[in-house]
Amino acid sequence: MDVANYTKDPDFVVAAVDDALSICRAGRQKYIDLVAYLREVEKGHRAALLSAAQESSYDEYTDKWGAVEARHVQVTSRFIYLLSHELMPGIHKIGFTSRNPDTRAAELSQVHKLPSNFTVTKYWRTADPYIVEQRIHKKLDAHRKPGEFFQGDCEHFFAVIEKHVMKPE
Repeated sequence: MDVANYTKDPDFVVAAVDDALSICRAGRQKYIDLVAYLREVEKGHRAALLSAAQESSYDEYTDKWGAVEARHVQVTSRFIYLLSHELMPGIHKIGFTSRNPDTRAAELSQVHKLPSNFTVTKYWRTADPYIVEQRIHKKLDAHRKPGEFFQGDCEHFFAVIEKHVMKPE
């Protein structure tokens, strides 16, 4: 391909080529600016989608626990229990159940896959066990371990639980 030196052409040709080159350079810069803008828009769109997905995930999580709480609140009279385990001295699980506390202890032993079973240290019959459980957990928050486990003296836990237990009608 031969390269022509347009600057030796008549003035109107040089002016036309210079105008065309100027338009191409300006267009190239506009194209670069447009691509940068579209990348920013796409990044913002992705961030919005991610945020929406996270919010949806949070909503599903809160809906799930809202449903669990709704079921638990319907239990009007059953048991608050304190469980112990030989592998966790000084750590106790405090919860509620609508079934026999021994059955619940056996179930939890299976869930946690421990080599020996939880033992029921003590249990109390109560009205509104879920509400009572939540109040007890809040009162014992300083002793909390992950989940519904608490570290401390059984006698202290007994006193707190007995203070919150509501007599069933």
